[in-house]
Amino acid sequence: MKLAKLGIIFILVAMAVLALCGSASAADPVRGGEIKGIMDLEPVSLDPIYGNAVTSDKFVFNLFYESLFQIGEDGTFSNWLADSYKVNQDQKTITITLKKGILFHDGSPLNAEAAAWNINRTIDPKTNAPHSGDLGMVKNAEAVDEYTFKINLKTTSASILSALAFEAGAMISPTGFKKAGAAAFARNPVGTGPYKFKEWVGSDHVTGVRWEKYWRKGVDGKALPYTDKATIRFIKNTSVKIMELEAGNAHIIDNVQVKDFKAVEGSNNVHLVNSPLSIAQYLAMNVTRPPFNNKDLRIAINYTVNHKALEKVISRGYGQVTPLFMGEGGLDYFSAKDVPAYKFNPAKAKEYYKKSGHKGPITLVVIQRDPDTQIAQLLQSQLKQVGIDLKISVLERKAWVAKVLKLDYECGILRMTGPSPDPDILWSKFFGPNARFNWVGMKDKKIFDAVVNAATTLDRNERRKWYKEATTEMLNQAYYSFLFLRPTKHAASKKLMNLKKEYMGSWLLSDCWIAK
Repeated sequence: MKLAKLGIIFILVAMAVLALCGSASAADPVRGGEIKGIMDLEPVSLDPIYGNAVTSDKFVFNLFYESLFQIGEDGTFSNWLADSYKVNQDQKTITITLKKGILFHDGSPLNAEAAAWNINRTIDPKTNAPHSGDLGMVKNAEAVDEYTFKINLKTTSASILSALAFEAGAMISPTGFKKAGAAAFARNPVGTGPYKFKEWVGSDHVTGVRWEKYWRKGVDGKALPYTDKATIRFIKNTSVKIMELEAGNAHIIDNVQVKDFKAVEGSNNVHLVNSPLSIAQYLAMNVTRPPFNNKDLRIAINYTVNHKALEKVISRGYGQVTPLFMGEGGLDYFSAKDVPAYKFNPAKAKEYYKKSGHKGPITLVVIQRDPDTQIAQLLQSQLKQVGIDLKISVLERKAWVAKVLKLDYECGILRMTGPSPDPDILWSKFFGPNARFNWVGMKDKKIFDAVVNAATTLDRNERRKWYKEATTEMLNQAYYSFLFLRPTKHAASKKLMNLKKEYMGSWLLSDCWIAK
């Protein structure tokens, strides 16, 4: 169906389709066995709306849950749990009809009452989940008949259907949730996905087993998934992940570093898997407290950063330097000619640092993972050249998140994955008035208003004007220092057949099989 009347912008990415050990379409699927994956980050919760790592969380979530819609890796929007939808003439009501006969893992049906309950749970202020803001434009949801429900909007929205294709539109079992309670459900998920939850061993792995009553069929006419089990392990070190893959202890891994591309490409057993995404690495400066409530100091930092040098060392020419966090081609991308982007300028850096009056060390908090710790060391060296003493504090991810969410830090290295199916999915979440991930504590009405206007405007050109205004203000105020973009690639065994991915690169393992 066409989405033009909602003004949804899909950033179509030209994808290279990799041949996995010959033509997957020509091979007969093999049933049985266990798919083994490895990813960097362990989810904080297995309740989809409480995930806080966009993209990587879905490597696990996609085992157990499905959303109302899906956006494929080529940007194609399709109905998923939803059979159809209709947008009202005033564009403030969406009527969705569900596919019939879909069951949750506890045997309860996915019907209109369950779907409306999911939407209302997400927007309930008491829920206060990271993905609640994705449906901030929703007033309520109500069942119409057994398989039809309505979503009523507070205002027009350019991103509502895109949001329903991801965590905010993932359906959990109301019966399972009410029976377990919120805390227990977060560790014992019940969805409609291809695998039924078996176990979560903290800091090690999550395992799902084949859901015998899964609604989708394979090419052999039998119910998916093809494999009996799927296990995702958590390993931060890229070299260890690659060794596990080469040894046959894993079939797919995420986030291969650029320095390892050639080694993977030269292997007889594994290959690189393209992703439509880039990872933006950036420095966030907490403006709610000293020393970064000092604008001149923030500007000094921005002029101190040698973006090209960082990209060359970390991404080795595979990445790019952009004014903000998005790559070329998107609705919200602007070049250095369009907005006041910062360029490496030691003279200006020293001028603004002197003007700031700041003295003494600055502490940078960073997650213990590749390549964030390397970037921290490079920044330390660059800032030293203009007289800024940067101390590095390396933390485990959970400790880092707790510190940054409470704004209990001075500055930190972060990453953002994009592009998103619609710019608002990231802008509202990170830079809007109700942003869950306002890492710097900014209270900038000019940016907030621009983000809201861009989200509720359906005309593409008008939206672009608002994103340009927000971008310009963000750079002028120097809340962040956007460092560079680096490419995202995964790696897989050549025995893993028929790998499919969503738009933001997350794996769909239900359609995979393991070649003999």
